[in-house]
Order: sequence, then structure tokens, then C-alpha cells
Amino acid sequence: GALTCETCNTHNMLKLTKALYEQTGDSKYLDYFERTFTNAILPSQNPETGTTMYFQPMAAGYNKVYNRPFDEFWCCTGTGMENFSKLGDYIYQISENTLYVNMFYASAIENDELGIKLVQDANIPNEDTVTFTVEKIQDGTAVALRQPDWLAGDAVIKVNGQQKDLTAENGFFVVEGLKAGDEITYTMPMEVRAEATADNPNFVAFTYGPVVLAAELGDKDVEASQPNGILVRVATEDTEAKDTITVQNMSVSEWLDNLAENMVRIEDSEDEHVQFVLKNTDSDELIYSPYYEIYGLRYGIYMNLEEPDSEASQNRILSEKEKLRDQEVSVDYLDSFDNNNSELSKNLQTGGESVVGSFNGRTYRDARNGGWFSYDLKVDSQAEHNYLGCTWYSGDQGRSFDLYVNDVLIQNVRINNAAGTNVFYEDLFDITGFVKEDTSTVTVKIKSTGGFAGGLFGIRVITSKEYDHDARLSDLSFEDGTLEPAFDPDTKEYTLTVGKDTEKVNLHAATMKESGLVYIGDILFDNSKERTVTLTGDETNIVLTSYAQDHETSEKYEITIVKSDEEVTPTPEPTETPEPTETPEPTETPEPTETPEPTDTPEPTETPEPTDTPEPTETPEPTDTPEPTDTPEPTDTPEPTDTPEPTDTPNPTDTPNPTDTPAAVPSNTPGTSGTPGTGGTSSGSGTGQGGQSAQTGDTADLLMPSVTAAAAAVLLGAAVSAKRRRKNS
Repeated sequence: GALTCETCNTHNMLKLTKALYEQTGDSKYLDYFERTFTNAILPSQNPETGTTMYFQPMAAGYNKVYNRPFDEFWCCTGTGMENFSKLGDYIYQISENTLYVNMFYASAIENDELGIKLVQDANIPNEDTVTFTVEKIQDGTAVALRQPDWLAGDAVIKVNGQQKDLTAENGFFVVEGLKAGDEITYTMPMEVRAEATADNPNFVAFTYGPVVLAAELGDKDVEASQPNGILVRVATEDTEAKDTITVQNMSVSEWLDNLAENMVRIEDSEDEHVQFVLKNTDSDELIYSPYYEIYGLRYGIYMNLEEPDSEASQNRILSEKEKLRDQEVSVDYLDSFDNNNSELSKNLQTGGESVVGSFNGRTYRDARNGGWFSYDLKVDSQAEHNYLGCTWYSGDQGRSFDLYVNDVLIQNVRINNAAGTNVFYEDLFDITGFVKEDTSTVTVKIKSTGGFAGGLFGIRVITSKEYDHDARLSDLSFEDGTLEPAFDPDTKEYTLTVGKDTEKVNLHAATMKESGLVYIGDILFDNSKERTVTLTGDETNIVLTSYAQDHETSEKYEITIVKSDEEVTPTPEPTETPEPTETPEPTETPEPTETPEPTDTPEPTETPEPTDTPEPTETPEPTDTPEPTDTPEPTDTPEPTDTPEPTDTPNPTDTPNPTDTPAAVPSNTPGTSGTPGTGGTSSGSGTGQGGQSAQTGDTADLLMPSVTAAAAAVLLGAAVSAKRRRKNS
């Protein structure tokens, strides 16, 4: 979703990673550092303004949201400025008589103690070979090249064209016996790899060498944002953007086993971005490129990878509909317990001992030893009832604690396993008596009576214990052909007449509530998108079963698709205008009038001629009629307001001493002497994946955002240059 990969967290994880590596010498920490630096630091800055991101969404259809330069200063703004002031501080390290090359960015380093000046020319991921020029070096000084975990084959190291037979030690190939003027080439084969989330093997992202790839998903409303937490803005989702890749003629596992043939590199773009396309899927139009280079576009990193109409596909659709249903019926809710934005947006208050944690993929808060916590939740003063829903885990059975609303004890809660063993369940409490005409919120407090109180895994306010029961469709339309009779929610049988050469038709079916379900035959499909139906002969019969918001009440619609030798006139699209004699019902009431009858649909005998041969006296063609997909979304779906609030803004004293790591300086700045274990100075050349530069000696200038953008364009080259500014036309 929108609330993943917080830049402050990334910033601090890199500090921790450096400390762990310096303590253990385990090269896995350098692998983590490179991947995180490349794919979470470099993408976080706006290349035009220098402002930075709070969250970096990992799911499909989201956009990048940066702080405004003059009236927003998030915690990630401060750490973001620091990030781009020290880009080169961990490319190199020095220990005893060896210069260690940790990362592969175009750059240079000079260290007087080792008597070395080394220039690195790198253009990863476009090219797999990095060249090092030894401009000077003293006897006994060695250069160690990191062996990254993304190597797709044996590394090849040559000195002046002669291959060296080297064995990696502690994650590095050590090159010795170098002299001034030598040239080292280091070839590191790369390949595309798929990486799934820990809880879902079919929710995957793709990498190429050290870079994470992302699909470009257009620029629709790319500047949009939504408020979350306190004074924070985050990305919005384009729900129409592609988020699922359907494999063809094979299983998902087979497709992944043959990834080299199914995700293929094509010619680099005009602005020199590496590009990949998919094969043997329904998504051949997608272009993948390095995530850190994407700017001004919506994108997708993790995608669902599925087989057509598979059990996994249907389970995902059902799960998403259930989550949507909960949002539709909730006045307010909280399901992210983070001791941060999400809870603070509900005015979290605590007393005594209260902590957050995670269990079985969900977060929770509890209190203990007499402690307590509380939230302010919105209520609906116009509703007949307001109910408080609290989600517990039955595995905590026996825990007993007090539940208060507005400081009034309403119940002593005892967690039980009546709903089942080791399952999550919800208790509902009627709080209507606390809601007056002018009431907008109530305060809910959970207090320990000596033992554990909770854990609380979810809390919400709803206005009905029951879901909506209207199972009728609000729209049924086809891309081609003539539908008779014209669609009406109460009419259950239709005939669609299409041309004799038609092989497939696309249908759209909408339910009264967006969280309703639609099956074709016994297959649940995502009815937010068009469904393609393959015709089996001159006559094809399909049965649609629509389910209400309760996912129990259903209606069946039968459609007979007939091929005709006669010329077929497409059915005019229904307009959004209600029937002339009707007054539209409020949008939240799923009455048939929400989906009006088309006012300009001719009787079957008066069907207008095809648009390419209109009769002079015929009714105007229906080509300008709005598509039915413009039907407004349900207005009772609350926007999420429980986004985490930043609490991890680093204290200035957290800024690492520049002498702890080799500092990088512009090439026209005199080098400072390095010390063992810290490194010397380096300068960015601005080529390839990005020349790197940072603080000089023991000072670190934190660049203002506008200055940072200019510096980054030089220092990172392709990483943050204007070449990233492409948009889909």
C-alpha cells in the first residue's frame, strides 16, 4: 500500500548496517547496504526540487509524493537532506594496507596513507563491467573488490587485459601487486530474478543485478496525494492500474523457472534506461526499468502473478473484496498499531505500561500491570445506531480487562475461544447512547486490571451489524453488439447480438456496492475490470451470479450471445442521467435509480444506423455518450486516516562522524589524509549509475533541498538526472 518503505527507517537501517558490518565483517551486511542505498535512498528525491519522500509505496498503481519545499518539513525531509549530502561515504573503506571497494558507482578516491588514487568508471546496470584506473599506488597496497550476492555467474577480473585467478575471501577478491597506470576490469554477470513476499509466493517483484525493477503504469493524476496521520501526505492509488500479471499456457512456477525467457531485456530507452518486457503473459505491454530512475509516473514494484481463474486468483479477489467491505461499513477504523502515525492520528494516549507488537501478520497494542491506552474514534451522529468493534485473538483466552467509552466502564472483557481455536474474532458493543446530535468522536479506553489488556488487533465504529442485501447488478454492458432488452437491474435474461466473425466479447458488470461479488459460471472474477468471454459457436450462453455486500444474497443473470449475419449496431451506452420522471436516489442508497435507464436508447426497431453510415434524419449517434464506468464510487467508503505519524526524526547528534567512513569530496577539493579503518577522500565523476560525493574531511554540509537537487544531478549522473523525467504520452 501507500505506507511502506519509510525513508527515515531506511536512513537509520543503513547506520545500523554499517555498525553491524564493522563489528562482524560479514559481507551480507554490505549486500543489504547496497540494495537499500540503491533502491530506497536514490529514488527518494525529487530531481527537480530536491525535496524528498516520506513513504515509498511498493504495491502497484501508486505515485511518488514529495514534501512541499516551503511549508512541509517531515522527519524524512531532514534525513533526506542528510542522505544526499553524503552519497559517497560507503563506496570505499580502508583497513590496514587494503582499499576495499564496497559499491560500484562512478567515483574516485585518493588516500595519502596508502599512497593510492583510484578512479572507478561504472555504468551498472546498463553494463556489467566496471573499470578501475590506478593513477598512483605505493608498494604493498592492495585493492579488494566486493563479491556481490547478485552475481549470475563467475566474476571475471583482469589486470591490463590479463585474467586473474582469484578466490573470494570474506566476500572480496583481493588484487595485489598493482602499480601506477594499471587498469583493472571487473565483470559481474547480471540476471533478472523474482522475489516474493514472505507470506505470498505469488506476490513478486523483479530485480536485475543490484537494482529493483518497476513497471511503468502511466501518469494519471500523478501529482495527487492524500493526508495521513498528522501533517503528512502520502500517495494515492490508481485502482484502474494493472496490478496482476496472468501467465499463459503454463503454471506460475513454470513461468518463474524460465524467467530468463519470460522477462527479456530490450533496447535501452532514449534516455539510457535499461528496459525489460514480459513474455507469455497478458501483460506484454508493460515496460520494466530501474525503480530509482522512475519519476513523474505511477509504477508497480510488487505484482500478483497468477494463472487464469486459479484458486489463488479467486482467493485474492475475495480477500480484497472483504477488506473493501469493512471499509465501506466503517465510520472509522484502526488496524495498524505502530506507535506512530496511524495511532497518533487517532489521538493515542497511554498510561503506565503499554506496548505494540506483531503476531501472525498483524500488529496489535496491549497494556499490562495496570496500564491503559485510548483512542478517539469518529462516530455518525445521524445514524440510528453506532457500534464499537474490537478484534481480539482467541489464543489469548482468559485475559480479562476493562473497556471504557468516554471514561464510562461499559464492560469487563474476557477473551475466549468461542469463535474457534487460535483465530481472530470481533466483539461488537452498542455505543449509541454515547452519541448525541453534536457528537463527532468518542474516546475508547482499554485498561489492565492487573494482567494483560488485549492485544487489540483492530478497532472500528460501524452503524449497522448487517451488510447490505441488495444483490442486483447496477450495470451490465458489453463492448460490442446489441443488448436486448436494455439493461435493467430487475431484468435477469438478455440476448446480445454480435457480428458473425466475432470471437470474443468484453463485458462489464457492476454491483450495487463495490464490495459485491460477481461470478461467471463458478469462477469469481475481478469485476472492477472488463471480463473477456470467448465465444464457442453461433450461440454462447453465460450465467452471471452477483452477490450483495453480505456475500450471501445472490441474483442470477443469463445472457445468450448470438452471432448474426446481419450488420449489428452497437447498443448505445447508458447515460448517467436518471429516467425523466424519476428523481435520483442518494448515491448511498443502492436503489435501481442509481443506475439510470439510458434516455436515448432507441427501440429495437429504431436502432440507429452504424456510426460510419448515419442517415441524415437519424437520431445522433451514441458515440459521445459517457461510458458506464463513470458511475460514481460509493460515497460511504471512508478514506483511510490511520497512517503512521513520523516519530523517528533523528536527533542531530545521530549524524555519524564523517571520519567513521571514507569521506568523498568533489574532484577539485584537496584530499585529506585517511586513517586505517576509515578511508580517504573520493570524488564523483558523474558517469554511469552515478558519481558519488559527500562530506570533506570531518565536516558535512547538509545541502538545502534546491542545492541538493543540483548536486545530485552531477553526483548521481543517470540516477537522478533529468533523464528520469520521462512520462507516458
